[in-house]
Amino acid sequence: MIGVYDSGLGGLLELNKIRKDNPQSDILYIGDQKNAPYGNKDREEVKKIIENNFAIFRSFGIKDIILACNTVCSLVDFKRHDDLILYDIIKATIDQLDVSLDAKILIFATKTTCEMGRYQKELALKGYQNVYVKALDELAGKLERFEDEGKIKEYLYAEFKTISFKPDIMILGCTHFPIVKHLFEEYYQVPVYDSTALDFKTDDLKGNGRLYLLMDKSLNNLTFINKYVCEKVIFYE
Repeated sequence: MIGVYDSGLGGLLELNKIRKDNPQSDILYIGDQKNAPYGNKDREEVKKIIENNFAIFRSFGIKDIILACNTVCSLVDFKRHDDLILYDIIKATIDQLDVSLDAKILIFATKTTCEMGRYQKELALKGYQNVYVKALDELAGKLERFEDEGKIKEYLYAEFKTISFKPDIMILGCTHFPIVKHLFEEYYQVPVYDSTALDFKTDDLKGNGRLYLLMDKSLNNLTFINKYVCEKVIFYE
């Protein structure tokens, strides 16, 4: 069984691709809406939440876990969990880039992801120097609440206007953000990179293609969950 982990709905976009790539694998998806959004929480609190969710994966005997959350990837101590195979969405997203080293790269992410600097460090290692980050503190929460797209657009455009340059490319460093990727493309009209097309070649390919969702008891989930055929749905109490 493969594990997929996000702080809520955003990772379901990753899950769709993962299921297509691994149709025979059983998958447990933890969409931790109970604690979402992670990006605005105290870092130590989020680290404890991550440990608790890793314990759930371990209880199912899962070793392969795709971290479909940039904040988790920014905070997790990969060396501490050497009994698990953790797939790092930040590094995988950066590995997709096909752009000159002098390109202006603008990263939109949560507050924590921006402050932890994983994207900046990984891009610097590849030789990119013109890297800028912009925290969109409210966007993940707005998407979790399924706020009206017009209001989300108004919020985004106000944030965009605080940026004084036009980037050559953008990176959406939160798996929630691609839900409204078209709004980023509409405003900037430059290539946008995110994690929705990543290929994760996991080691655990056994199973019958069953999907187990561990999510909050919220009717808002149904909009996304109904896109998937589920053998069993497990909910948080």
